[in-house]
Amino acid sequence: MLIPRLKYSGQILLAPLLARLLADHLDLSEPPEAIIPVPLHWWRQWWRGFNQAEEIALALSELTGIPCNNTLLRRVRATPQQTRLSAGQRRRNLRGAFQIRPHAYQHVALLDDVVTTGATAGHLTRLLHESGVTKVEVWAVCRTLKHLK
Repeated sequence: MLIPRLKYSGQILLAPLLARLLADHLDLSEPPEAIIPVPLHWWRQWWRGFNQAEEIALALSELTGIPCNNTLLRRVRATPQQTRLSAGQRRRNLRGAFQIRPHAYQHVALLDDVVTTGATAGHLTRLLHESGVTKVEVWAVCRTLKHLK
């Protein structure tokens, strides 16, 4: 219940706790060059007041010393919330939704609060690979179980 409280009740002070819970389970023997939070569209971020993935990423950056780059990825198209979409609908929903800025990264960690079907993580991983990143780790605080087979 911590993530819904962070996301929908604005309890932003939960982000450092969630970052600590995630940090306790990471293997940082070969740390990434940067933590990249999944971006929200500007309108959704304005409406919510913050980006929960970015808040967790910033707290995780402080804990690990790995820089957080919250400007590398940009959501350029507003998309419907994915909570009630099927895996196929989620993939279609993401087409053309993101842009990536030029960079020199080879190894990054993509951070999201929740991974459900993996559609967002998969889409952004492809974009990062196409831009020259050779290794993308996907870090998430939660994984929904109903989509696991």
